[in-house]
Order: sequence, then C-alpha cells, then structure tokens
Amino acid sequence: MRSPTGPYGPVGGLPSLVRIDRGADFLSATVSDALGHFAVPVQDLPAYRPDLKGSIENLNRCAERMR
Repeated sequence: MRSPTGPYGPVGGLPSLVRIDRGADFLSATVSDALGHFAVPVQDLPAYRPDLKGSIENLNRCAERMR
C-alpha cells in the first residue's frame, strides 16, 4: 500500500471543497451527482476571473510556453 504522504501527497480521502471554473466536463450531471453523493461542496467560480484561480492559470501559462 502506498503511503498517504510523500512528494505527491497527501493522497486519499475526499476533498473538503471542489472549485470549478465553468469547465463543461466538471459541470456535468455525472460529476455533480458524484460530488453530491459524497457530500463534497462545489464552489462554482465566475468566468473570466483568472485572479481567483492563480495556481491553475500559472500551470496553463507554463504549458502554453512549452508548445
């Protein structure tokens, strides 16, 4: 069994909150039902607000530079 801590951890368990940035794949009924089943709250972030999701926007920017 893998350790729940380490360079990629902690892993396992449920998130305390899922923040969604209007992506259709995350706004689907399947994802909403699954998160609801496990009582994971969802915070739906407004569109065109990169200041609210800095770490993801930085990752996207780095990926674009590698093209």
